[in-house]
Amino acid sequence: MKRYALIGLVVLISYLSNACSSDDGRGQEIRNYRYEVTGTISVPVQIQYTPTILSPEDALDDVDYEETAMLPWTKEVSLHYLASGVGLSVAVEDGFVGETVSIKIFLEDEQVAVHTAEVAPDGVLVFTVNYYIDGTVTVHSD
Repeated sequence: MKRYALIGLVVLISYLSNACSSDDGRGQEIRNYRYEVTGTISVPVQIQYTPTILSPEDALDDVDYEETAMLPWTKEVSLHYLASGVGLSVAVEDGFVGETVSIKIFLEDEQVAVHTAEVAPDGVLVFTVNYYIDGTVTVHSD
């Protein structure tokens, strides 16, 4: 299940890094995002996220975009204006039934996406929230 979340995030990062490279004169305009992950999970969670990308030419090979953390967790990133959006994935393998995780994504301090999911009876929770600059939000849960 973690594999699906990782694949989805890698696809999003690849899309963002290959965004249209033509410059329409807007220079180095940057959008600032904040991720917040909260909930009742009592074990470490695996978090994958779209990292800071300040230029379409940024090499993403050496960029960290994954952390293991206890909740609550917050991260701020900045993206070049050509990036079409961001994604955040949370995975738990040894959670307890009924524990929850909430993902919130903010663009310039305005909440643009929120989703809450619950740990399954097998102790597993994997879900991804993607926010696109056109206002579209997609959620994938396993």
